[in-house]
Amino acid sequence: MAMAVVSMTHRRLMASGAAKESPPTYSPEWPAGFQDASVKQWVRDYYRTIDNKEAPSQAAVDFYADEAVIQLGRRHLDRATLLQMSAASWDAVESRRHNPKQAYPLGGDEYLVEGDATYVYKNGESKSFEWCGKLHLVRRHGRWAMDYYKTYFATEY
Repeated sequence: MAMAVVSMTHRRLMASGAAKESPPTYSPEWPAGFQDASVKQWVRDYYRTIDNKEAPSQAAVDFYADEAVIQLGRRHLDRATLLQMSAASWDAVESRRHNPKQAYPLGGDEYLVEGDATYVYKNGESKSFEWCGKLHLVRRHGRWAMDYYKTYFATEY
């Protein structure tokens, strides 16, 4: 799968620390013809929630359907395992920021979201990486839920 390429200028700015941090919007750019506001809002809410250190672990898990299949890089998870992982995900992390940049409808309620993320660890280290997520949404009780999510990382973080 092709990964989004971040411009060399952006990479140099990020590496040098010259890029100013702006508040995340969690709003990727969608194709002009895509108008489903509920999906756009779901994507914003999902990434905003997983970056919120104060949110209960269950809040992130609630975005997934009960039967969800989840692949984060090489890790394969189900919804129950995701709850445990979500609870532990902040143990070494001070902050994290996902920046979804582009999103594409693939048909049949399947979407591709590309972006980058920065993790700041409690030991002071910081790591940034590019990612791409393929997800499938289903309607459950009048709201969207993810029943499939696979994330590809440009590098292991």
